[in-house]
Amino acid sequence: MFEGSRLRLFPAPDLGSKVYQAVCPVPYLQDKGLTNIKIRYKEKSIAKIKRLKFRVVDGAYPSETVTVDSKHIKPSLADQRRIVRERQENRGLYHKITNQRYWDGFILPVQNIVTSEYGTRRVFNGSFKSFHQGVDIRAAEGTPIMASATGVVALARDLFYSGQTVVIDHGFGIFTTYGHMSLVSVSVGQKVNGGDVIGLSGMTGRVSGPHLHWATVINGVRVNPLLVIEWLK
Repeated sequence: MFEGSRLRLFPAPDLGSKVYQAVCPVPYLQDKGLTNIKIRYKEKSIAKIKRLKFRVVDGAYPSETVTVDSKHIKPSLADQRRIVRERQENRGLYHKITNQRYWDGFILPVQNIVTSEYGTRRVFNGSFKSFHQGVDIRAAEGTPIMASATGVVALARDLFYSGQTVVIDHGFGIFTTYGHMSLVSVSVGQKVNGGDVIGLSGMTGRVSGPHLHWATVINGVRVNPLLVIEWLK
C-alpha cells in the first residue's frame, strides 16, 4: 500500500517461479520527502508487515507556452456539458484491474522525436492550465500509430480535449493512451499486439499542430511513458 492506495502484485516469471512484483506510480503532485510502501504478506501462515522507505524528489520539469483555438481554453456552455459528460462516462476507466498480464515490453508508438516531455508545466494562451500528462511525439498527419504493447482496446472515441483517442488495457492496472489521431482503426474489446497499427496521427482536439499525444496510466496515476519502456520489459 502506498499513500492509501493499494498496489497489485503480479507474477514475474523472468525473475523466478515464486517472485511477484508491483509497479508503484508516484503522482506528479506528490509531496517531496520520505514516504513508504507497506507490504502485507504471510510466511508459514503467519501474517507479517514490512515497510519499504524511499524519498520523493523534485522532478525539475520544464515549462512551455502553447497557443490553441480559444474554444479549447474557454469552452462554450455546450462544450462544457460535453466535457462533464465525457469525464463521467470515462471516470472508472483507468481504475479497472485486469488480472492478466498482456504486455511483454513496451515500444514507442511512432518512431520520431519527442517535442514535449511528461511533466512540462503548460501555459495555454497566456494562462497556466495544467502539467503535461504524457509525451508529444512528432508525427505528420496520417502517420501510422502502433500499439506500444499487447493489450485490449478499452476506449476508442472522439473526446473534446484529446480528439480521436484510443486507450489500451495492458493488464494489472496498466493503460496507454493515444490522442489527437485523425483516424481510429480499432474498436473496444479488440485485442491488439505490440506494433499493430491502431490508427493514424492527426490534429484533433486541443492541439497547435499534428502530433501524437502518448500517455501511460498505472493504478489510476499518469506516469512518464518513456520510463515505462525502460522499466517494464
